[in-house]
Amino acid sequence: MTAAVFHRSIAVSLEGLDAQTPLALLGLVPFLSIAAAIPRWRPAPEEPEIHDRQIDWIIGLPLLVAAAAVLLVLPSRMSATFWEWRLDLAALSLWVAGTVTVVFGCRTLWRLRWPIGFLVLAWPLPWILLLGPLLAATTAGCVATVGVLAQALRVAVPAGGEGAFMVGHGAQAFPVVVASACSGITSTVGFAIFGMAYVTWQKGSGWARALWLITGLAVTFTLNVVRLLMILAAGSRWGEHAAFRGLHEVFGWVTIFCAAVVMGLSAPLFGLKDPEPRKVQAAAAKLKVAVPRALFALVAIAALAVPLTIADGNLAAFSVLADAWGAPRLTAFTTSQPPRTPLGPGSVISVYTQQQALFGQSSTWYRYHWGTGPSQVYADVITAEDGQVFEEYSETACYLFHGYDLSDQHRVQVGAGVTATLLSFTDSDGEWLTESWVWPVNSTGQTRWERVTLLTPPRPGATQRLASTASALLTDARLAPIGNDHSRV
Repeated sequence: MTAAVFHRSIAVSLEGLDAQTPLALLGLVPFLSIAAAIPRWRPAPEEPEIHDRQIDWIIGLPLLVAAAAVLLVLPSRMSATFWEWRLDLAALSLWVAGTVTVVFGCRTLWRLRWPIGFLVLAWPLPWILLLGPLLAATTAGCVATVGVLAQALRVAVPAGGEGAFMVGHGAQAFPVVVASACSGITSTVGFAIFGMAYVTWQKGSGWARALWLITGLAVTFTLNVVRLLMILAAGSRWGEHAAFRGLHEVFGWVTIFCAAVVMGLSAPLFGLKDPEPRKVQAAAAKLKVAVPRALFALVAIAALAVPLTIADGNLAAFSVLADAWGAPRLTAFTTSQPPRTPLGPGSVISVYTQQQALFGQSSTWYRYHWGTGPSQVYADVITAEDGQVFEEYSETACYLFHGYDLSDQHRVQVGAGVTATLLSFTDSDGEWLTESWVWPVNSTGQTRWERVTLLTPPRPGATQRLASTASALLTDARLAPIGNDHSRV
């Protein structure tokens, strides 16, 4: 039932496994969680025999309600921000924890607390917040270390640019740049994911597990430096093609594998040991089953799973807007020719600067126009670095500040999971019908936010004009090229 409920969320994460990004391996987290849970499934001989179904429901039901609220309520409320934060994956651990508690009892929940808690690692947002500050430091440290050792080994020399080296091959030389993707952050995240799954399977103190993980990360970083030196040495000896069309493509996985083997063999030195042998688990099997009859719980979970499965499937609309990790696919509006709509070609009629006091010095504001007479549509497009400013200075707050009369305010779906606000206001020029929304955009590799506000006179067919214009803006060929792997890190 978990696979059915989160079928779209998990599928999107798996589609990104082959991407050159530190977040690519997050799609494996649910499967590693299952592997970590298998040896902990049987009850331990020393655990208390808790058989209170009321406690199971008191603990499990709020977790299930929270997961349901995330999938059923938040997408329409948060619009594009929901997928930017990938809150669907945040609900995964809540759903599993609630399901295990209701079906198997809180005793089982406590026994599987580490594998279930491990599911939180499938959520990209904590990784993005953590890796953002670390990426620059990791790249700088790796480049500095490789630079010193490469000169000592005479396989390359620094070329003056950041992370740039010149590799000599016979009478020729070719440039090499150690970018952030090659600095070891991907291998480090990969080991962190597999390592945390491993320590949930092992027995030992919290300090022993933490020390093992920290040591493993240091070993991974060291092996990555060795990997880069070997690639540079191969380029120096056999040429650019042999180094970067052969070794470079496979050495990343080799680094993770070697680090895992080294740290797996050294686990006993840190006080970690395998779970109890089967004969000890057999003694635990004599414990009374915590939940002897779970038919009602299974039926209740299945009934809740149906609408949640539909809701998770509807998240496919967000794939037009952003990738598996919330990085925007749409490009920002510019002063170039605006897209054609059913009203005909558009034009830029104004460029404003007074918004910079509210939305930041780097913000822009363009006004576009389509059509003529009562069928005309205007679009005010404001782009800013921080989407929060659009919450602080919303369209509604702006209209009220200027004393406009507002009416008929409600929410409508634009497409791609974006929810817009539709309202009417009256100013000195007459009555206007507006539709506004906020979405993330890709601007030269950086995530920015745009507020698009469509305005038209409230003549017959006004709502259809706004809907068709919004659809044209969304379906126009404004997709950013996919390949900006670190736009969110």
